[in-house]
Amino acid sequence: MKKYEDIKIREDLIIRITKIQEVNSNRILARVDIVINNFIVITNIRIVQGNNNLFVSMPQKKSLTGEYYNIVYFLEGKIKKEIDNIILNKYFEERRNKNYE
Repeated sequence: MKKYEDIKIREDLIIRITKIQEVNSNRILARVDIVINNFIVITNIRIVQGNNNLFVSMPQKKSLTGEYYNIVYFLEGKIKKEIDNIILNKYFEERRNKNYE
C-alpha cells in the first residue's frame, strides 16, 4: 500500500490519505480513505465528476425511501473545504504520476 504523509491543517488537526483508488464508474472517478488525528478513519469518500467540475462527496447511505444522506459531517465548513482541497490535490498528483492502487 502506498504511504502518504501527514498533512497538518491546523495545530489540532492532522489528516493522512491512506488510499486513493481509481474507479471510473459513471461519474465517480476515485474512492479515497483518510485518517484524522490517528483516531478516526473515513472510508469510501468519492471524487465525483460534476456538471462543471470535480467535487468530493463524503460517504452516504441509502434510506428506506431511496434517498441518499451523508453519514459523515464536518461542523466547520472551512475544515471540510480544506480536506476537500487536500483530497483533490492529491488525486491530481496521483493522476499525473499514475500511482493508483
